[in-house]
Amino acid sequence: MLSRVHLEVYDREFAYQGHIDAPATLTATRRHLTGTSTAEFTMDGTGDVRDALTGDGAVVVVVLDDEPFLAGWVASDAGDTTPGGPLTYELVGLDSLLWDILGWPVPANGLDSQNVGYWRESGPAETVLKAAVQQNADRLGLPVTVAPDQGRGGDVQVQLRFHPLIDRLQPKLIAAGVGVTVDLVEGQGLVVDCYEVTEHEIPLDAESGVLTGGTWKRTKPTITRVVAGSQGEAEARQFWGPTVADWESNSPRVIEHFIDARDVSDDEDDDGDAEAETQDRMDEAIADGAEVYDLALELEATDEFAYGLHWQPGDIVPLAPRPDVTIPAQIAAAELTIDGGVRVRPVVGSGDDPLAQALGPLIKQVRALSRARRNEAVR
Repeated sequence: MLSRVHLEVYDREFAYQGHIDAPATLTATRRHLTGTSTAEFTMDGTGDVRDALTGDGAVVVVVLDDEPFLAGWVASDAGDTTPGGPLTYELVGLDSLLWDILGWPVPANGLDSQNVGYWRESGPAETVLKAAVQQNADRLGLPVTVAPDQGRGGDVQVQLRFHPLIDRLQPKLIAAGVGVTVDLVEGQGLVVDCYEVTEHEIPLDAESGVLTGGTWKRTKPTITRVVAGSQGEAEARQFWGPTVADWESNSPRVIEHFIDARDVSDDEDDDGDAEAETQDRMDEAIADGAEVYDLALELEATDEFAYGLHWQPGDIVPLAPRPDVTIPAQIAAAELTIDGGVRVRPVVGSGDDPLAQALGPLIKQVRALSRARRNEAVR
């Protein structure tokens, strides 16, 4: 059955303004916590919804077979000087909410009454996420609600101190097997909900029709065991750990790493929690030093592995590029395109972008450095 795509346009009050039946081209990428979802489409410059698309706060919903695929803010429009010529629009997904909002220590108080060091919450990942989003959306007066909490995902512990919500929530959500959706409710605003990641057991190979080409590289861990030292000097210094990677249970090799966390405080004046903060850093080090798969594999959806029916972004699938190699991979995104036909494909790793593959390790280091600097700044 052929898929159908249309676009719905809403204004800043989330009121429906019209639709675009057949954009000339479209690329929409729905991502699982690796970045904001994005889309780009081209349409006839004389379309009826042109005025609505130019308004501040305009939202476009990409609808695939009568189901929302991606909703996003209009981030840019572009064209040339040809009268009635085609126009190109870029969207940034509504899930950018997690990148846009800071987590205040006391969201209900004014800036002069942030009288604790950190906002803290522990419990199921969904519960913690929705508490952080709702409290800080209320602080800003945003038209955001969260769907009823179902307590999905493993238990997490999160601390926020003027961090972008995604900074502290992303690694916790990924580890807990939970993803986030942000959808538009007509005439009301945005609603935040969660979904659970599915782990597939049957390997996807060339014979299945899903794995169509590409390259892979597997690199063993660079860190398997971490200890940390917080405040104090010499014999008075407090040490934490070890945090040990699961990989050690399958190998006699041990690769130790030390974290200098002397800036972490248990001082009551700072409302510090040295144990939780230091454990976060040790967990990050284990994750950064884990076994790495550099994937530039090309995947296609099939009737037996169709988007929405059999998989969604975030799902974990075993890929078998060779009969003797099986690689566990997370579907990082679903990519919907219109260019002579409708196509939805799963994306893993860095996809088929050689530059992204080459820059992957550098981007990882830059992100880690940026996160560390933000943590230092908010302290």
